[in-house]
Parts: sequence; structure tokens; C-alpha cells
Amino acid sequence: MATNGERGDPVRYGPTGQQSLIYVEFEGAEAVIRKIGRARGQLTVKSKKMGKEVGNIMVEELQKEAPKGKSGKLAKNIYSRIIEQPNGFTVEAISGMYYTKWVISGRGPVVPIHRQALRWETKSGEVVFAKYAGPTKPNPFHQRAWPKAEAKIYRKWGEVLEDVVAILEE
Repeated sequence: MATNGERGDPVRYGPTGQQSLIYVEFEGAEAVIRKIGRARGQLTVKSKKMGKEVGNIMVEELQKEAPKGKSGKLAKNIYSRIIEQPNGFTVEAISGMYYTKWVISGRGPVVPIHRQALRWETKSGEVVFAKYAGPTKPNPFHQRAWPKAEAKIYRKWGEVLEDVVAILEE
């Protein structure tokens, strides 16, 4: 990089004929631009891979915190998906069980309406019939899972950014 102050040039005229009183010339900018291009490509590749890893981290932590209940189906049916966006992507963790909202928010008592009894299956495969199921307290397991997942996700992103910075420092 050279400036007119170092060279002692008093005034420089630009392509429009205007006087440049102070200017800076960047030498080797093409090499920097190439490095930035490589780093951008690396970041794109790694961020797509990261999306999958982020989903796995979120699912793992949610499954650890999800109540196992009588069947364990809620924890087993948590999965992630990546949604492409115009400027990136979104990673979501989803429960495949319809009753997740009641586990998280709680619910009042349940009684059969169209049948004589409620019916469900336990983990061991035993079928249970009942005339009444009591209310449940809220279990916001997703709120307990997020701080653990967040810490792991930030560590992973840190590793990706270290790789990109290494390219720029070459």
C-alpha cells in the first residue's frame, strides 16, 4: 500500500479530472480478493454441513430433555429439517407427535367422548384402558434443551470461522 504522503506527491488528478488531495493505492488487492473468494466458498460449503450438524445437536439435546413417559415416543419422534432461505437457511427441530403442545403447555383432565374408555400403549407394549386421565403440568423441555444446544452450536461455528480466518491469513 502506498500513499501520496509517503511519496511526497502534492496533488493527483483522478479520471474525472478532480483533484485527489489524499489517496491510497492498494497493491496486491487481487490476491486478497482471491483469498476472500476461497474463504467465502469454504464458508458456504462448511455452513451447509453445519446446518446438518446444528440439527443433530438440537435433536440430541431435545431428546435428552424430552419426557420419556410411558412409551418414549415423544423423544424418539423429534427430528430436524433445513429450510432454504434466499440469504441462507433455517434449521428447525420438530416433534412428530401431535400431543407435544400439551406436554409443553400442560393440559386439563381427559375423559372419553366418543368411546367408553381412553386407550394408549406403554413402552412395554401393554395396552391401557381408562375412563379418566388427570391433568398434566407444563413440561417446557425445549427451554431446558436450548441453552445446552446453543453452547455446542456456538462452539461448532467457532471452529468453522477459525478455518475461514486461516484461509484469509495465508
